Amino acid sequence: MKTLLSLTALCTTLLSAETPSEVLRQFKKSAQAKDFDATWAHTAKFEGQPKVLTDYFKEEIRDFIELTNMGWDFEIREEKVEGDCAVIVINEHKKNGVDSFDLDPIYLIKQGDQWKVLPELTNWDEAKRGMKDQVAILEKLELWFNRRKAEIKKAENP
Repeated sequence: MKTLLSLTALCTTLLSAETPSEVLRQFKKSAQAKDFDATWAHTAKFEGQPKVLTDYFKEEIRDFIELTNMGWDFEIREEKVEGDCAVIVINEHKKNGVDSFDLDPIYLIKQGDQWKVLPELTNWDEAKRGMKDQVAILEKLELWFNRRKAEIKKAENP
């Protein structure tokens, strides 16, 4: 019986494990629904950060919610995971209601067993204060993104 319960718990954990892309989709869906609390729940938090930084991050999320509700949208192109960090290549394909092609990164980190979107989305300058262990990995992912962006642009515009 004990083995069966352990196996059931393991299967539930594996089935509920979300990829960074799935979390980003939920983050975007919450923003499109204008649900700050749900969007904020998918956002990385850092213990011990000054209140002014938390307020700044919350404002970044509010700006994201506002953008999504003004016709801005993106599609997920690729995902790269390194340990507890990830970068997702997005194409901002709608800006002010107009089709566009603009590749950007969105960074995520794993906190506990859940992927969380970094509050600055396309960079991690301010968030790195709370991520001492992940900085080297994020730098590596940033380099990967820059190379990959050039490759995708070249393939899209030969």
